Amino acid sequence: MKKRIISLLACILVFAIVFGVGASAAVITTGLPDGLDESCYAGTSAGRIVVEEEVPGAEVIYDLPYCGDNSTSYQKLHLVLPEEQGEEKLPVLIVVHGGVWSSGNSEEDHRVQITDRAGLHALKYGYAVALVDYSIRNKENEVALPNQFYEIKAAVRFLRSIAEEYNLDADRVALLGESAGGHLCNMVGVTNGEAEYDLEELGNIEFSSEVQAVIGQYSLCDLKNENDSMLTRLCGVDVATMEKKERNALIASISPISHVDETDPPFYLEHGLADKTVSYTQSCDLYNALIEAGNNKSELHLYPGMDHGVAWFQSEENAEGFLTWLNNLFGIET
Repeated sequence: MKKRIISLLACILVFAIVFGVGASAAVITTGLPDGLDESCYAGTSAGRIVVEEEVPGAEVIYDLPYCGDNSTSYQKLHLVLPEEQGEEKLPVLIVVHGGVWSSGNSEEDHRVQITDRAGLHALKYGYAVALVDYSIRNKENEVALPNQFYEIKAAVRFLRSIAEEYNLDADRVALLGESAGGHLCNMVGVTNGEAEYDLEELGNIEFSSEVQAVIGQYSLCDLKNENDSMLTRLCGVDVATMEKKERNALIASISPISHVDETDPPFYLEHGLADKTVSYTQSCDLYNALIEAGNNKSELHLYPGMDHGVAWFQSEENAEGFLTWLNNLFGIET
């Protein structure tokens, strides 16, 4: 009873936050789907999976270097194709893993993050699914933002470059990311058409990096309130020594909310109200900005009791929600 009251109060607070700026054009969920109970709160999305065990029969092409001959060991993707294919071109869902921008790439035996499971559910609807690795920051690799944005855009361009070979639909490309991966996907989506985020040296510059939809799970959207230590780690520069104007410009360059405009694709944002790692208000703020820019096909889904990275977000039950939205957007009959 106490938990129900708390959840009700949380919902009231959420509506005050979201509707307080006049957002009303799209669906907002503040409860669990029918048939689910609080047992879905348990478990985290840690661990690894083998793609062939998740989707037996699917064709998997491993280790495609998406930056051409200049690709590093990080700059690769695994392309998963549905077992049954007709003549119609395959829409593409690109999955970008989380991991605090410093972990999560596939391992030598090709085991991928368990969070990639969410994207693999799309295979049954005839999608090609690309599981993307990217440069992660560690002791051996000092890569920093915004380089990862450039890489995901390079992966999009690469997939368009091989569209004819694998029967991919270059006009229906969507991104799916959770946590840090969601931040990267959000950023790639809101920078559609911003040429400075497409680096020629990463290859296939003659192809577009624009995407037609973004699914972002519990991710940062505005970094202005992050502390200097975190920003320094992410960006590879000593933020504390920067002038205020320079610091603000840096933060804007890596904050999706700073790039929202009327040219952005539709977004499907989901977040747990009990997230102690990234506040659900981050998704609320991005949603509001999208709606204010006229993006009325975007949706926001908020779930009481859900913390960061709960395994249910990657379940088939949850995937059905965003895949139904995406199928409708792409004109896919189910």
